[in-house]
Parts: sequence; structure tokens; C-alpha cells
Amino acid sequence: MKAEKNSKLSDIKPYLKQRNVLALIGGWVCYSTVFYGLMTWLPLYFQKTYGFDIKSMGGAMAFIFLLCFIGQLTGGYIMDRWRNSGAKTNKVLHTMLAISAITAGVGIFLCANSSDPMLAVGLLAVAMFPLRWASVYWSIPSLLGAQKVAGTICGTMNFSSNLFAAIIPIFIGFIVQLTGNYYAAMMVFVLAAVGYLICSLMINFDKPVIVTEDQA
Repeated sequence: MKAEKNSKLSDIKPYLKQRNVLALIGGWVCYSTVFYGLMTWLPLYFQKTYGFDIKSMGGAMAFIFLLCFIGQLTGGYIMDRWRNSGAKTNKVLHTMLAISAITAGVGIFLCANSSDPMLAVGLLAVAMFPLRWASVYWSIPSLLGAQKVAGTICGTMNFSSNLFAAIIPIFIGFIVQLTGNYYAAMMVFVLAAVGYLICSLMINFDKPVIVTEDQA
């Protein structure tokens, strides 16, 4: 009977040389930058840019994140049905994640250039609707044949994204203080959505992660 091997921080090193793992980590970091950045700064954005009071802010945020929740369920259902119909994983996930990233980026960009408060709320709701489709990232290590090291890869992915999620609100605060408005800050989220798109498309689901012998 083989003794269980204790996990070490260095266990992730061999996987950081593989494009799929780097793309997975990078995509999740970029997604988290968009999601947590907006979640942190949207209330103040609405207040400072459009003059929303607390009641209006609460209503707008509830509407946007309700659609985000519905979108997450819808995206998962579509992906499952599409893959079960016989479609290739590359086609399904690349298409769905591309829609997620492009819709988020375009929606945020248009919102930043809108002077109509209701239109801004609508655009952000559209942007957030498919954003949580990125949750499929948690299943990607298994889809890439890395079930035995999924904890190591997902742990690194989550640590990296949480690190950026902690830093990005502070970074956005500096940008807002420096520029006196939220336009440049919103462009940071647009760039992060572009990064999310690029990293997602770089994942090759036809190329399994190579698991090192000592972890096999």
C-alpha cells in the first residue's frame, strides 16, 4: 500500500511550465479582477458618476448581481447540454468563455462612456450576466486529465486570484484619486476582460496536463 505523499508548495513548479496551467491561472486572475473590482467599486461608481442615493445603489446592485446569478446557472446548463450533444470541449468552452469575456468587456466599456444612469445599469447587467460562466474554470483541471493534482492547481489558481482581488480595490482607489473620475478605472476592468478572453482561448482541451511521476 502506497503511503500518502504530503503536499508541498514546490509541487506546483512543474505545472507552471505548462501553457494550459498558466492560462488557467491567468484567466482566473483576470476574471477575478473584473468581478471583485466591480463588486467593490460599483456602489461608489454609481454614487459619484450618476448621483445615486443609497436606495438607488442598492436596487441597481441587486438587479445586476441577480442577473449575474441567473446567468451563471444558464451558462452551466448550456455548456452541459452542448457537450452532451457530442460537441468538442474546445469548441464549447472556448465559445462560451469568449462570449463571457467579450460581453463583459464591451458592456463595461459602453457603460463607462454612457451618461444615462439607467442605460449604465442595463449595460452592466448585460456585462455581468455571462461573467460567472468563468466558474467552469474549477472543473478544467479534471477536463485536462489532472484529477490527481487538481487541488494543487486549483489552490494556486485561487491563491493568485485572491491576491489580486485584495490588491485591485486599492489600485482602483489610487487611480480614482489620481484622475478624479472612474473612467480610467473602468478601462482597467475592460483590459482585465481582454486578458480573461486571451487566457481562456489559450487553454487547449485536447492537450492534457502532464502529471509528474511523483504525483501520479
